[in-house]
Amino acid sequence: MADDMQAAKKKVANEVILLRNKTEKCCRDARDLRKQEEEVAKAKDPASKQKAIDLRKALEALGKSYLTQTQTTSQRINQVLKTSVPDEKKDWPDWQKGMDKWYRDLIEKDSGFDIGNDAKLTGDVSIEEKRATIIIKGKF
Repeated sequence: MADDMQAAKKKVANEVILLRNKTEKCCRDARDLRKQEEEVAKAKDPASKQKAIDLRKALEALGKSYLTQTQTTSQRINQVLKTSVPDEKKDWPDWQKGMDKWYRDLIEKDSGFDIGNDAKLTGDVSIEEKRATIIIKGKF
């Protein structure tokens, strides 16, 4: 059973690495846009207000793109859980205990999500439902 869990963890970790690689440019662009947004917010002229609106729209578009990637990754992780988690209910508590904190730490630390401010990526896993989620907390 422990080997099965380790194999599942390795597959899940690979999916998170794939997410990080696919969204690296998106996060870099979001950081740049956020910096521009801060600079524009300091300006008081009317042109800067329009620029701020344009920057916000660009950030929202990046947020939607990132959300799509996280949902796709969640679906792939769910498939890993469906094929890896044993059907015997007596094994579920051990799996939940072994995966819960590990998964959350993996998402928070290894996902490559760093766009600044209060935006944070976190995740939850439910062995009983064989489902994992990736959640963006804060404003993209």
